Amino acid sequence: TLDHGDDPGAARNAREIVETFDRLADLYLEKHAYKNKRTAPVDDRILAKDIRPFIGRLPVERVTRSDIHALLDRVQKRGAPVQTQRVFEIVRGVFRWGISEDYIANDPTYALKRRHKPSERDRTLSDPEITRMLTRIDDTAIDRRCKLALKLALATGQRMGEVCGAGVREFDPLRATWTIPGARAKNAQVHDVPLGPYALSLVQEALATTAGDTFLFASRPRSRAERGDGEQPLLPGSATKAFARVRDALEIGPDPATPHDFRRTFATFMQREGVAEPVVARLLNHRSD
Repeated sequence: TLDHGDDPGAARNAREIVETFDRLADLYLEKHAYKNKRTAPVDDRILAKDIRPFIGRLPVERVTRSDIHALLDRVQKRGAPVQTQRVFEIVRGVFRWGISEDYIANDPTYALKRRHKPSERDRTLSDPEITRMLTRIDDTAIDRRCKLALKLALATGQRMGEVCGAGVREFDPLRATWTIPGARAKNAQVHDVPLGPYALSLVQEALATTAGDTFLFASRPRSRAERGDGEQPLLPGSATKAFARVRDALEIGPDPATPHDFRRTFATFMQREGVAEPVVARLLNHRSD
């Protein structure tokens, strides 16, 4: 205090003078994010990709609300509403931290409204939920085919119908690829899905134990066998209902989640790991060419 001869501005004056947003972001990552946030690497990547190239060199005390709006507009125009919100939250976090640590006096994100309100369609599984899903589902009572199919859908980001209807001959374990024929793909285009080590292990497990000659997840219900219908694929609805029965046991919540959310979860994870958006789009077979 002044009564004790202390200068209230001394603490700030003794700190490094932060001239640019880039430098403030560096300090935020070093002194806060990597020490306190599990998602620090994600923050770092988003800063590098969507924030620093546009406002990084600006004098930090002169960044305006218009600059922030322009920054968010660039992301939003890519058709990435969820990423737009992440960019906003990180920029706001950097400025708020800078204010709280007395590095800066101006926060251009103050009172800015979020661009995108998460909806039920934006549901993604968190990292802990993914871990519980993949490790605990084996201890549940649902059919083994459903367990493998659900895991494969999450591991590859493919649609539940495409997973459940997968044919044995669609898989090439030696090349670690899964070729979905155009007749089964939503956009009617042949889709080659690369299989990572985990996805490949799921396919190999299913191939080694499947009772079917045609489908990876073959189903021969008694009623169909009696009618002579023969081998049938696992129904997507059956896998979805099975997941719903064990969702509470897997602690997937409190927001409800379904296998339809697995593709979004896969895409979000890939983007967090630095995979370019066009590559993610091709992995999900969103291409139109």
